[in-house]
Amino acid sequence: MTAEDTLARRAEGIVRYAAELDGEPALLEVNSSLRPDSRLRLLWVARLALEQPPPDQLICETDEPRLSAAAAEFSELIEGRARYAGRSLVPGSCTFFAYSASEPPLEGKQSSLQLTVKDDRNWEHFQKVLYPNSLAWAYIDTMQIRHLLREKGDDHDLVRRINHSAVFKMKGEAERFGKWIATQEYALEGVDRGEGKSWEVTFSEERNLSLPEIHDHVYRSVRLTEEFGGRYDGWGCMVTHGRGG
Repeated sequence: MTAEDTLARRAEGIVRYAAELDGEPALLEVNSSLRPDSRLRLLWVARLALEQPPPDQLICETDEPRLSAAAAEFSELIEGRARYAGRSLVPGSCTFFAYSASEPPLEGKQSSLQLTVKDDRNWEHFQKVLYPNSLAWAYIDTMQIRHLLREKGDDHDLVRRINHSAVFKMKGEAERFGKWIATQEYALEGVDRGEGKSWEVTFSEERNLSLPEIHDHVYRSVRLTEEFGGRYDGWGCMVTHGRGG
């Protein structure tokens, strides 16, 4: 999936991201605009069996038309009946999910999808499996920022100042994190009152935007911020051009 696809789908509330399910690599798609609704207590689960792909792929090229057709079939099935929640693609299968207040219709036509219904009134599958965790959201946002910078002519290989933000509920947590950050390879920019009753810690560093570097940093920032009781709120930087830019 290209960065352009990611941005377009995100605008529609649809987000795709790489993950791991039951020890297998997976590509998850989630309708991030959907919110748990106890009235929609039934989870429709539609599974499509696929060929086992090569070790470095999630799907065989020959199965792509079948997957597209199954997605269209599921979309037609739930139209006006259920809310699309997302799908999971793992080697050998793709599963589509939707929430509804009623059972799916009993249709006589032949289908490539194996459809089952589960009671999931607490939306556990949506929240624990499909919806991105804090780390996945940080990776998604990182890819979008890199793409937007590239569109403006940014040279990702150039070192520049990157500004980071972390948000805490308590002033004491923010101050402790700020003191710790100041002992690391970052420059502490400030510990200030954020929106509402929150406290924001801003800090910066010098690095380029190569994917291995920025992903390693995002992983570390998310985990460390959470250890101090806060939430990593993302990063940003100025567009940096090369000599010819």
